[in-house]
Amino acid sequence: MFAIVKKKVYSSHAGPCKAMEVSLDKVKEVASKNPRTDQEASNMFHVLWADCRNFYSPTGWAPTEKRGFIGLDDYNAEAVGRILKKCDLDLIVRAHEVVPDGYRFFATQQLIGCYGSTNNKDNEVTVVLNPSSSSLSPPPLAPERVSFLKHTLDDHDTKLKSVE
Repeated sequence: MFAIVKKKVYSSHAGPCKAMEVSLDKVKEVASKNPRTDQEASNMFHVLWADCRNFYSPTGWAPTEKRGFIGLDDYNAEAVGRILKKCDLDLIVRAHEVVPDGYRFFATQQLIGCYGSTNNKDNEVTVVLNPSSSSLSPPPLAPERVSFLKHTLDDHDTKLKSVE
């Protein structure tokens, strides 16, 4: 359902869920069993289907009917920032967003949306994790689009670097 990479990067299909504002352990607990309550089911739907978007909400969450689930909320940059701080994470990686370059940053580069289907003609690149070098980076682009982003991870200091 989701993965934590080097204790600093949260990765799932859609992104965070509201339970992460309580603790990361709460999400692990919800993910480890079949949902028994509406709230547990809602958290699982968020991890799978919620979308990030720009909107104002004091809570950071807003109802959406986009996916057809009752109780599903989209999240904004404020929710991303609070969750990263609460869970002591540096980055959220989500996967179900088709974007022209194959990836898109959100929430001041605190979240990266990527899409990895090679069968989608509208998708140019994707982001991959290379465990041997502990780096997260898109593959090289066409010559006219040479710049790429590299996210270097280590357990003590994580910095986002733009490499030309």
